[in-house]
Amino acid sequence: MNILRRMNAVAALPQTPRADAYSDIPTLDQVSAEYAELKQRYDAINRQLLEIFQRACAVAESIRQGGSDTQTVRPNALRVATILGEDPPTTPSSRTADMLRDLDAQERDLKDALHLLTSRVSDLRMTASAAIREEVAPLHHQKVNRICVILLDLYEACADYEDFGDALNAREVAWSALNPMFPSFCRPGDRYSVVAHYLKEAAAKGFVRKSDLPERIFR
Repeated sequence: MNILRRMNAVAALPQTPRADAYSDIPTLDQVSAEYAELKQRYDAINRQLLEIFQRACAVAESIRQGGSDTQTVRPNALRVATILGEDPPTTPSSRTADMLRDLDAQERDLKDALHLLTSRVSDLRMTASAAIREEVAPLHHQKVNRICVILLDLYEACADYEDFGDALNAREVAWSALNPMFPSFCRPGDRYSVVAHYLKEAAAKGFVRKSDLPERIFR
């Protein structure tokens, strides 16, 4: 495929604006109602977990600032009071402790539910994704092919520039004042350059014909 043919191929591709250019690609929710429902439950549980975390932080801050109705009592405080014949110290109120235990229990239950939902949501996501992939596969192929077409044009432009430089060097022209600009990412003589690697991989995956690539890419 020569440069003119490639330029015509690029020009023939539809030029769509970036904003909302792919609004017709369905979402996972649109493809799978079951996925949409489970994803809503999944997100709701995550919001509940965040709320519990925030409440637990508030209780912890209250304790830190001494606003809790609990006070620390040494394990042997009751025995010492008995020896001294004094009234035992007041045992801490369990209200805050009960609150923390309740929050902890809620968190465990929600995390268990989330664990079960995660695998279900993942399976449904993969199923819905497969349906979308099948729909967009032709467009994806076109997009990658377009990149290859442009890179092939770039490759030949770089090769021509190197020939130009070689011609000046062969004539012993001192041309560094022109500020030579050899792109390191696309040196036609380098089969391991970024552009060469991309084109070879694209050809191997069927996005462009191997016969359309310059022979020197494979040398």
